Amino acid sequence: MAESTDAAKRTVRYEAVVFDCDGLLMDTEGAWEKGEAKLLAGYGHTYTREDRIRLLGVGAADAGRIISDILGQPERSEELLSELHAICRVIVAAEARPMSGAVELLRSLHGNVPLAVASNSPTDLVVGVLEGAGMLGYFDAVLGDHDVENAKPAPDLYLGACKRLGVRPERSLALEDSPTGVRAAKSAGMRVLGIPFEPGVALEAHAIYPSLDDEGVVREVFAAAP
Repeated sequence: MAESTDAAKRTVRYEAVVFDCDGLLMDTEGAWEKGEAKLLAGYGHTYTREDRIRLLGVGAADAGRIISDILGQPERSEELLSELHAICRVIVAAEARPMSGAVELLRSLHGNVPLAVASNSPTDLVVGVLEGAGMLGYFDAVLGDHDVENAKPAPDLYLGACKRLGVRPERSLALEDSPTGVRAAKSAGMRVLGIPFEPGVALEAHAIYPSLDDEGVVREVFAAAP
């Protein structure tokens, strides 16, 4: 991993870099998984890998619909979503930790290029998690599902992040860990690096790396402009 460049400007290939949060910057996917399992268990349903894949990276409205479908209670999607968020807030606050290489990468980028977060999680939860990890100050904008009409896989979050930063999506970079997020960023016209969190889940990103501390990620960001 490249050393911090806070005091020295470096040439960045992109006008901005926009990150997903859960499973990419922060190791919160496990917490959400525990919350999903706990909620479903309370209704007598055993949480399966298929359930996990269906819920991976989706927005709040989709999560509510999926859970209500799993439980066969289509009329209760909003209520079930509220129950899920209440459970997960407690677990995420207690267990969330930065992903390997996240802090070091942000330090190397900070001051060299505008940075933003575009997450399908509730905005206040994203802000709280990043603040608790000491990462919030690296970002010029943080967007969650409360900030746009349509969550991922719609491009709204990434387009909104680029608009706030005053940059062109087609000249900016997105980093994602889920198929839903990759589709959103690509739909926004951005180049996308995939950092898979869930083993065995294929990402149709422009390039794939095993983790944020892979040297290929730094080379991608700081490559000479085309």
